[in-house]
Amino acid sequence: MFSFACSENPSKASEILENLDSVVPGLAMVKTRRANLERRLGNSEKVTEIYEKAIQDASDLETASFYSVRYSRFLVKVYLFFCIFSLYLT
Repeated sequence: MFSFACSENPSKASEILENLDSVVPGLAMVKTRRANLERRLGNSEKVTEIYEKAIQDASDLETASFYSVRYSRFLVKVYLFFCIFSLYLT
């Protein structure tokens, strides 16, 4: 059902994940799926917000490290895309 919501109505999928995250906070899978959905929708600001809040709210160092690694991978992808796009335009 959720994959159907993602493909048919991404904003509804985002709403479902956001509600699930507020009802059951602390689930890493929900936060990472939210971030990945927003990334696929092209909403970099929301991805940044999700990861930075997850790092800030992490209960221990291991969880903060997990989100930090995911966030850094996202930033590398954004930076590489920007660099490649810049080279293409020149």
